[in-house]
Parts: sequence; C-alpha cells; structure tokens
Amino acid sequence: MARGWAGQWLAFEEVCQLRPGDRILEIDDAPWGGRVALVVVTVPQVSGDGTADGRQVTFIACPEVEGQEIEYLLSENYYPHAARLYRPAPEAEATAQPTEPQPTVAPRPGLGELDIPDALDALFPLGELLAKLNAAGALFLPGFTGDIVLNARTGEWVICTPDHVELDAFAPAKAAGQFAGLTGEPFRALLAGYARRAYQVLEPAYPGFTHSLLAHLLPVPVPVAPKPRPQFLDLSRVLQAYGVALRLDASARRLAFAAPAVPAAPPTDAELLQATLVVFAAQLNLTAWLTQVAACEPARPVAQILGALARGELFDPEWGGVIPKLLGSYRPQQQLRARLASQPPALAPPLGLLAEVYARAGHLEAIYAQHAAFRFLRAMLDRLPPGPVDPPAERGAWVAALMDGLDELARLADAQGQVVRSLQFAQEAQIALQLLPCPAEPAEAEAWLARVYVQEQRFGWSRLGPETVLDEWTVWNYAHYAGSARLAAEAFCEAAGAWYAQGRVTNQLWTGAWRALKRLRLALRLCYALSQQQPLPEKSVRRSLEQALPRWLSHYQQAIRTLIAMFIRNGEARVGLSMWAECVLDPEGTALEDPLFQRELEGSNAVYDALMAHGYGPEALQCLGELVAVLTGAPAATRAPGHPGEAPTPADEGKVPSPAYCAEEDRVYQQVLGPLLRQEYLASAGHAQYEDGRPVIPPPDGPFAQAADKWAYYEAYLAEQPDAYAPPGVLNLAPTLRSLPDCAAEYGFMLTEPTLPERTRFLQELTQTPDFAALVTRAFASVHDTWRYTSYWRYEPFRQYPDPPSSWGLQLGLQLSRVGFNTARDTGFFFYELDHHTHILCHVAVVRKQQGCWVLEAH
Repeated sequence: MARGWAGQWLAFEEVCQLRPGDRILEIDDAPWGGRVALVVVTVPQVSGDGTADGRQVTFIACPEVEGQEIEYLLSENYYPHAARLYRPAPEAEATAQPTEPQPTVAPRPGLGELDIPDALDALFPLGELLAKLNAAGALFLPGFTGDIVLNARTGEWVICTPDHVELDAFAPAKAAGQFAGLTGEPFRALLAGYARRAYQVLEPAYPGFTHSLLAHLLPVPVPVAPKPRPQFLDLSRVLQAYGVALRLDASARRLAFAAPAVPAAPPTDAELLQATLVVFAAQLNLTAWLTQVAACEPARPVAQILGALARGELFDPEWGGVIPKLLGSYRPQQQLRARLASQPPALAPPLGLLAEVYARAGHLEAIYAQHAAFRFLRAMLDRLPPGPVDPPAERGAWVAALMDGLDELARLADAQGQVVRSLQFAQEAQIALQLLPCPAEPAEAEAWLARVYVQEQRFGWSRLGPETVLDEWTVWNYAHYAGSARLAAEAFCEAAGAWYAQGRVTNQLWTGAWRALKRLRLALRLCYALSQQQPLPEKSVRRSLEQALPRWLSHYQQAIRTLIAMFIRNGEARVGLSMWAECVLDPEGTALEDPLFQRELEGSNAVYDALMAHGYGPEALQCLGELVAVLTGAPAATRAPGHPGEAPTPADEGKVPSPAYCAEEDRVYQQVLGPLLRQEYLASAGHAQYEDGRPVIPPPDGPFAQAADKWAYYEAYLAEQPDAYAPPGVLNLAPTLRSLPDCAAEYGFMLTEPTLPERTRFLQELTQTPDFAALVTRAFASVHDTWRYTSYWRYEPFRQYPDPPSSWGLQLGLQLSRVGFNTARDTGFFFYELDHHTHILCHVAVVRKQQGCWVLEAH
C-alpha cells in the first residue's frame, strides 16, 4: 500500500526515529539511488483535502527492512540535506499496485541529459528544440507532441504540421502553458532538454527566466539544470585597455596598437597573462603585444617582466667567455631569471611558458612556423597539480580562459566578414578544449559542452548550407573545425559512457555525439556542393583536397562508430533501451539492424577508394555525390560496373589479409620493436640536457662522418655510463594496429624522400599491392621485447596515466600501424607514432627479412 502526496516532511532528527515497519516514500530527485533495493510505484496525486485530482505521481518506495539496516541507511553519511522523506498522511491513502522490480539506476538529483532515464533520451533534444523555437518567437500550444516525429537517422525532431504553433507569440509568462498535460518522467526528460537550451538561448534575453519556470513546474527542492560554463576571460576588455585591436586580411592576422597609454581599468595579473596566452595560441604578434603592455604600464611588475622577455633579456650574449661576465653581460639575464622565480605560484605557469618561448632568438618564430603553440600550452598545463578541472581549479581556469579568448577572436573575425579566420580561431578553441581532462562530475561535463554550443550559435558560419555560395577555403576550414569539435566532444561522450556503464548516471551524452556527426555530415555536403558550384580546381588545389578529404572521412567514420558504440552500450545495459537504439538495434540489442549507418560507412569507403585510385576528380566526386544522397535520403545515382565503390566480388575475397599475413606482422614487431625502442632511447639521450644546460652525452672532439657514427658514439658512451640517462619508466603501447591506408593518407609525405629515390620508389610500390587497402585496424598485443621499457596497454594520444604506480609523467606512448609487405613478404614498411605527452612524432620504418629474421633498415 502506497500513500498519496499529502504528508509531513521529516527533518533529519525525525527520520532517525523511524522504526521497522514504517513506510518511507522518496521523491524521484532524492540522491539515494543504488543504495537501497527500491520499487518504483505510480500513485494518484492527492490534494490537501485527501481527494485525487486525476494526475499521477511517481515515487520510489523503500520496502520494509530490518531495524539495523534502517539505522545504517539513515546515518549521517547517507542522509543528504536535500533528501525529501516524509511520513504519509493516513487520510490520504490511495491504492496502487507496485510494478515488478526493475534493474534501473535511481534518477540523479540534477536535471541534465545524464540525469534522465535512458529509455526517454530522445525527449531531451525535443525539449531543446522547444526552447530554440521559443527563442525565435514561436509558442507551442498544449498537445503539440502529436505534431512532431523523431528522425532516428539525424537525431532530430521534425514538426510535421503547424497546428499547435503560434508564430511571434512567445512570452515568458506563456512558457509554462506549453507543458500542460505532460506528467511523470517523460515530462521531466522534456523539461530537462528545454532548461539546458533555455539557459543558452533564452536566459540572455530574460534573466532568471529558466529557474523561475522550473520552480513553477517542479516541486521543491528545484533540481539544477546544467548552465553553460560562465565566461572566464573578457578578451575584448583586456585588448581595449591597452589600445589594441584585431586586424585581419586574406594574408595575415595581427594585432594593431594605438599609442601607449595607462589603462583606465587595468586587468588583473591573471587576466593579463590569460590574454597573453590567447595571443600566443592564436599565433598573433606576441612580441609586439608584450612591448605594448610594458609601455602602457611601466611600473607594473608583471608588465616589466613581459617587456624584458620581449627585449630578449633571457638570450645568451652573442659572445661568451670571462670578459662578458666581467662586463656584466649576463646580469640582465640573471636578474630576469630571479624575478621570474620570485613570482606567485598562480602566475608561475604562464610566465614559465613565456620564458621558454623567449629562451633564445628566433624561437617564437620557429614555434609559429611549426604550429606548435599548443604543444607548449599542453606542457604548461601538465605541470599543474592534478585535481578538479572545473574553474576556479587551475587547469580548468587556464583552459576556460584560452577558449573564451579564442572564441572572442572568432567573433571579432566573423564581425569583420573574415569567415575563414573566424573558423580558424574557433577550431583553435576546440583544440584548447582538448587540453582539458574530462571533468569528474557529470554536470561539469555538460556545462563545458553547453558553452561550446552557446559560442557556436553566435557565428554567421554556423548557418552555412549546401545552398550557400561557397568558396574552397570556407569549406575546408569548416571541415577542419568539425573534425576538431568531434575530437573534443568524443572525450566527453566516452567519459559519460563510462559513467553510464558504472551506474553513476542514467543516460549518455547523445546530443554531443549527434552534433559531432551532424557537423561532419554538413562538411561533406558542403564539399560536394562546392564541386557543383565551381569547376574542377587546378592540380595544386586537387592535390590539397586529396590529402584533406580522407582526414574528413576518417573523422566522419569515427563519429558514426562513436554513436554505434553508444547504441551497443545501451543495449548491453538492459536497463532502458534508448529511443534511438530501438530504431537501429536488433531485438537482442547487441548489433545494428538498420542498414543506414552501414551504408554511410560503405559510401565513405567508396569515396576513399576513389581518391586513392584516381585522385580528386570525377570518380571521387561521383562517389561523394552518392554518399550525400545517402545522407539526405535522396535516391542514389546508378553506379557503373567496376566502380571503385562496388561491393567485393568473390574474386576479391582473397585480397583480405589472411591469418598467415597477420602472424607475419606479429613476427615483425616481435623482432624489430626492441631495436626500434633502442634507437628512440639513443635519440632521446642525445638531446637530453642537465638542468644547467650541459648535454648528458658530451659531444665528441670532431663532427661525425655519417649518421651511423653518431649512434655508435652514443651507444658506446651509454654502455660505459649506463646510469647517465634512464628511459621513461613505462612504454604505453596502443592495443591496436592503425589502419595502413589511414596512416598513408595522413603521413603520405613521409613515403617520399628526394635524396633516396630507390627507397621512395620501393615505398610507393608497396602502397599499390593488393593487400594494402584491406589493412584496416586490428587488435595487437603480441610484443615481448620492449628493450629496457616496461610495457603497458592503455595508450591514448596526449594522455598520461597515474598507474602503474610511480609512472605519472614518465610514459612514452607508442602507436604502430599495420605492416605493408611486398608480394614475396621479405620486405615491408610501417608507420609509428611516438607520443612524448607534449607532442607526437610520426615516423616510417622499412624492414627486411635477413636469414629468416626481420631487421630494421637504417635510414
């Protein structure tokens, strides 16, 4: 027997007096989920006079338990201050039959996407659509849910008829009426999506609107809906304080400066250094910026340091020896180093980065030429202590400031009509987001992604479409932005998936995955639309497209695989099957039944095959058009026989690498990985320095005659001094071999070496072998010889792990590719990536079989 709504809320002291046999009811936002065997029951809502008013209320009822268990559950450790337990009023009794116990995770107290039941996940974007159309002035009338349908292919809701929509009729006072007649968990899921999007699009025009609406529609305590992460840096205000403006044209992006003047409202030291890091990340004229700051505030200690760095006071004198020391040539350098060392800990990370950038003449220009600014930023962030990442935590604060500054530059560029520059700055903001370890709390993850959506909708290019008049630079940079945004969102989606599997949350970040796929689908459609608007470009441009389009296809395929993994994860959970998963999974919930995603993957593979076989031309564009037809639901053009995208025939089946081929690959790595790591160890030792700048391996008296002499010298020295240099404690190996065609598309330039024409010809021939295109990603865990390294199998790019114990920051990541053999399988090549945590280096290695053993060929 369950009780109705009327009853007395219990304070903690009263709860402690409960005895066995008392009936406890808990509303659906109490955070006790997972700790008690609960039964979900639905009962009529009862008014104050004890009569039912026709509405239903869902409770989580706790069955009768022994007194000892009650005492344990009601201890201070488990009774949160916001929990709502009450003793039901006897006169408000109403009958209801409990349903069968379900293996569900009790809803979390928040109102985010991760808090709603997974079986109702598709209602969240419906709520977002409602808020978005409200922001445009449309008002929905009660009963509108019968006019909309879910498109499971795009993850979006479509309005079929406008019978329940009034244009230009929205007002905050009318918002609550849209939800009339909606109750229970579906209402909550819909309202969750509405609230998160309302904070993005309605709150700026109507401050306080969202919370007021939630308080009106939901009982106390009002659950918290995720808000976009607040702005952390107002870059425009900092630039204006120092008389600086952004100037852009087709050939350059730079800052322009007014005459120096003391700012009326100077920024704080932290804001000044945050803005400086943004200038560095955006590859603007950093030295001129530092000089301007120093000139505007000559008495400010931080500004003095920045000016000294810009003047090159950390550079060594042009000539060394005793005399310059006697003349005091080193004195400015020593004084500046002392001032840097005496700065507060909060300012030390950015000042240390700037000191590294200005350590020698021409270093900044070299960093810009190599597009390596984010490597230095990652190294700076990795030196911060581990802990929370949400501001005001240090790492989160710096990343938030970087994103805010780069997004503001993108907005300024967009306002100047510089769409390409705006896209480039926006892409850099997404790269900055990738520097952030995933937040520990689900609400924080939603807040970071919500900030991305808020910023994106401010840009004019967010409304690009195939019908827009396009140019190649806009299309390319939009595709690059979409790829970087996918990488950033995927990290959050994977973390949410892990929380979901662990039972910490009740849903996954479907909106993040769908938006990533939507952007990449649009990028491919724009690419095809461009080919229809313009004639086939000249050879140099076609060559650039041949290199870029495979990368976009790779991002697109990975976005599909991320969604498929989420479908499968949801099906395996067996808790509440997603509305989307119901549309695409088989009855067992473990495999795809709908062929749509499979057709998309096959279509993208056909485009890739055409590019590899014919380059960027009519064949590739025909395949791209057929893929776009699949994306838009249009009928596909008839494919000519023998087209590169044709399904494999029985004659082609022998081209799939056999088990013997894979076994030969394993033998290659078993025999050459040790020597390969030994080379890496020697190279690292050759560049290693002590803290005072002295090389670990002293240079010889004379130059090396050839490269082999250098390696022999290093090896001989380390053999005599084995403790002079120790390799990283852990080799973090990737548990998969990368697809060889993907690597060739990304690093194909490494196959060409003008000074070694025979080697170049040999490598180019290997890419034409029948097996090459079939060498896709496969599992790999068969390495025995890792030389002096301890191996570990948890590698992800640019990420270090604190386990095994004592290995934090002492790991070398290694990602290997499949091996491409010649027909005789006595020679081959492979790519490998060495991840030093602050940067990744890619190499290509040639192997040859000598006397039955694989050996590395010296290059």
